[in-house]
Amino acid sequence: SQIIDKRGVSQQTINDGLMFQEIHLSTLGAKFDGTDETAILAQAVSLADNNTTIVFDGPEFLFSTVDFGVKTVSLRGIPSISAQTLASTVKISGAGIICNTQKVKIAYLYAQSTGTKTDGLNRCFLTNNKNNGVWIHITNCRASYFSGHVIYAKDLIDSKISGFVPHHNNVVFRFIRDAWANNTTIQLEKVYAQQNTLVFDADYCTQSSMIDCIFEFNTSMGNINN
Repeated sequence: SQIIDKRGVSQQTINDGLMFQEIHLSTLGAKFDGTDETAILAQAVSLADNNTTIVFDGPEFLFSTVDFGVKTVSLRGIPSISAQTLASTVKISGAGIICNTQKVKIAYLYAQSTGTKTDGLNRCFLTNNKNNGVWIHITNCRASYFSGHVIYAKDLIDSKISGFVPHHNNVVFRFIRDAWANNTTIQLEKVYAQQNTLVFDADYCTQSSMIDCIFEFNTSMGNINN
């Protein structure tokens, strides 16, 4: 069954009784016209629980910084068959998405800094400060012009980044070990990284793999396990 509540939250039940919901930013008043709509995204985060996906259901959404705290991060744009044909652009003018959570899922978004990869403003896409086992799934996304990092995470486990196109960024992947005492497991699949300053700043990756990835015209591949 599907229920639309008074807040504009679309809720769907599934067979095992769990309730999953989507918050479409347009229902909260997002105009997607290039004006700063950080307050609307913050409102969506406040309404969300750990079974909520926030949907960027428009062409261009601008925000500076939003903190999910310990809530699960689940974001998606308008569905697309590949990262080359994305209809939802998220422009970021600050620190981007900050969280301290075990689970992050992002799909169908083109994330762009409003600056450049060399502006020194340390603009970032995702910063996850949770330690001791973090699960990240990113599917069919692009990211560009970030002068900080694109994706920062500690203690990765059972993570997968697939169909990801980072280009013209400073640091793409910053993966570090904190309290996690077990093997890091992350799979990169169909990642096409081009014209970034540093692709990897990864000081602990053990049971991990790269499949069908292309890295070209980057200043440095960086380091994995030194």
